[in-house]
Amino acid sequence: MNEVLLNVTGLRKSFRINSGVLTAVAGADLIIRRGETVALAGESGCGKSTLGRMIAGLTPPDAGSVKLLGTELIGLSHRALRPWRPKVQMIFQDPFSSLNPRSTVARILEEPLIVHRRGDARERRAEVARMMERVGLRPEAASRYPHEFSGGQRQRIGIARALMLRPELIICDEPVSALDVSVRAQILNLLADLQQEMGLSYLFISHDLSVVQHLADRVAVMYLGKIVELGGKDSFWATPGHPYTQALMAARPLPGTGQRLRDKEILEGEMPSPIGKREGCDFRARCRCAFAPCASTGPELRSRAPGHVVACHLTQG
Repeated sequence: MNEVLLNVTGLRKSFRINSGVLTAVAGADLIIRRGETVALAGESGCGKSTLGRMIAGLTPPDAGSVKLLGTELIGLSHRALRPWRPKVQMIFQDPFSSLNPRSTVARILEEPLIVHRRGDARERRAEVARMMERVGLRPEAASRYPHEFSGGQRQRIGIARALMLRPELIICDEPVSALDVSVRAQILNLLADLQQEMGLSYLFISHDLSVVQHLADRVAVMYLGKIVELGGKDSFWATPGHPYTQALMAARPLPGTGQRLRDKEILEGEMPSPIGKREGCDFRARCRCAFAPCASTGPELRSRAPGHVVACHLTQG
């Protein structure tokens, strides 16, 4: 996992709305290496999905750089970008609305091959059959429509579609949050098996740290459009440095129970509005440890251990 597959620097995105300018992503830096799973965690509305969609080329950024295997993708023409699109695919959160209800499974899976002119009709049908088998779908499912499947089966269709072009990177945008608890583990195990088999890299977006704990090689925590902590799985889980990360970890339920790990550390209040300009640390209004510098300056990401960076005044002396 030494070769850098994706290098994101200074990525920004704002949306103009009636009440002002909403900043969804406020300058994100991220590296994903070949064969690696990086989890992007945080509350709903923190900018995770917007960042993922910018990397996938579905949402144009206002500023920043997205390099795939050393090639800058931002600013490329449609024609120049076309050879790179198959290398980054996406699995969406809702396994129903992301599938065309008027197309059969066979058509849904074949469509990427048609668009990118991969093989003739016979070869495409054979590839569809192989991919269906690989994700656990029976052959007779090819002639059926999305509404005839359960949520877990639909997500398997979505995974198969993302794999049809043999991508290098798959962006998994909350791929199990809409599924029953009993099905989540099956989908997560399938993703892990596919990664081993096909050498995939994942950007795994989730609001639930317990979902990514055994899947991610590194974890990035996002708050109000900024990455506030990033670390490898050993140091991240053992010594979380940001109070927000600590609160997210405390909210994880104990295995086999409905109880949280440490109720006294459960996060209170809601995320501030992302509309308009802000000064100081964005987290200070919800932080039990905020002190004077938090109100005046926003902390930058700094190293607290090898491969582990945190944006917090408490960790910066």
